[in-house]
Amino acid sequence: MSDTRDKILESAREVFIQKGFAGARMQEIADIAEINKGLLHYYFKTKDILFNEVVGMTVETLAPQLQNLVTSEDRLLDKIRQFVYFYIDTLIRNPYLPSFILHEINFRGEEFAKEIINRYKINPIKLIWQIELETREGYIRPVNPIQLILNILSMCIFPFIAKPMIQKAIGMSQEDFMRLMDYRKEEVTRFIIDAIKQKDYPNS
Repeated sequence: MSDTRDKILESAREVFIQKGFAGARMQEIADIAEINKGLLHYYFKTKDILFNEVVGMTVETLAPQLQNLVTSEDRLLDKIRQFVYFYIDTLIRNPYLPSFILHEINFRGEEFAKEIINRYKINPIKLIWQIELETREGYIRPVNPIQLILNILSMCIFPFIAKPMIQKAIGMSQEDFMRLMDYRKEEVTRFIIDAIKQKDYPNS
């Protein structure tokens, strides 16, 4: 990969984080990368192509870490804590990801789901088995594994999707929102664990 292309991608990532896809402008990306707009379009003909490339690079980096976390040998409650912290930290660093994922789900649906599973090898089956096992062993309260996973994901993702509405409704700055999300890691973790943990859960 050329130095110019690397510089464009890093500049684009910076702008997408600050302004989102809709607010990002190719001219601003070119200015930050210190190139002219014509050269930017030589490498990436449209903003959509550039955005998809930035997101793809991010997912390529994060997917193996996520899969390793999900399939680790850690106990379930430790895994939940690690997952929540990892996921929210990821969204704090890459706030454009939820909008990209929603767009792909809406327009590509099943095709997008197959691509994620096949390309990045993210598969929750082992986690589902672990939830069922720890339920049978009496370590956690009876819970539908799919519902538990959906609850964890939605509690992590929704605030980032609703960020503009939340900020507007309560007059919250970008810095205050990100600080709230940082605190939210422990809030979500404690809420989920308190909801399912039995008193005799083994120590880690």
